[in-house]
Amino acid sequence: FVNTWDRIGELRVEVQKALEIARKDKVIGSSLEACVTLHCDGELYDFVASVKDDLKDVFIVSQVELEKSGTGEFVAENINGLTVGISRANGKKCERCWSYSDTVGKNSKNENICSRCAAILNE
Repeated sequence: FVNTWDRIGELRVEVQKALEIARKDKVIGSSLEACVTLHCDGELYDFVASVKDDLKDVFIVSQVELEKSGTGEFVAENINGLTVGISRANGKKCERCWSYSDTVGKNSKNENICSRCAAILNE
């Protein structure tokens, strides 16, 4: 379990470097405007796939994608076989959590929040 979080921490360090470059290049403003695409294969791909659902919260971004093919603009310095791409996240900004999501505007009770926030507020 600790090893898993150590590896996630290593991924976070590399993604933070890529986010800083994207911020300097004006691709994004805040990290929540970002969609992070991780390009890797083999065992690293399997590991990232197993923790992918937690990564957007760990990276503090709106979306995380995982690709076996292609290459991101940023080559990881400390993780062999990992490249990272940063683009603007899809969708609109949720007024509650500030994440960007395609589900913003689809809730009839409150069109300004994402489906995740709508589910929380309806509980």
